[in-house]
Amino acid sequence: MRRVLMIVAACVLSGAIAQAQTPTAKVAKSGTTANSWKCSPASPSHAVPVGDAPNHAYVVQQMKCTVTKGEIAGQKEVEGTGTEFAEVNGDNVTGHGIFIESVANGDKLHV
Repeated sequence: MRRVLMIVAACVLSGAIAQAQTPTAKVAKSGTTANSWKCSPASPSHAVPVGDAPNHAYVVQQMKCTVTKGEIAGQKEVEGTGTEFAEVNGDNVTGHGIFIESVANGDKLHV
C-alpha cells in the first residue's frame, strides 16, 4: 500500500510540475526552462480502507517541495505544496490534487 501511495504522489507531482513549466516556456525569452525540485515524503498521509474489496482505499496526502533550480517570468521559484486525494482500487489509482507554488516576489501559482 505504501508503494502505491508513493507512486500516486510522484504522478501528481510530476503532472503539477509539468503544468507549471508550460507557462514558463511561453514567457521565457530563451523559450526553454530547466526546473529542479526536491520534495519530502508525503506527510501527512492518510489511507482509509473502504472495506468493500481488498486493496480499496481513499487516500489524502500532502508534500512539501523546495526548488533547487528554476524561475518563472524572471522570478525565482521558491517552494511548493502539493495536496492530493486519490482512490486506490487494486492496481488502479485515480485522483486529483492542487500544487501551490511560491515565487520570490510573493506571487503564488495554483496548478
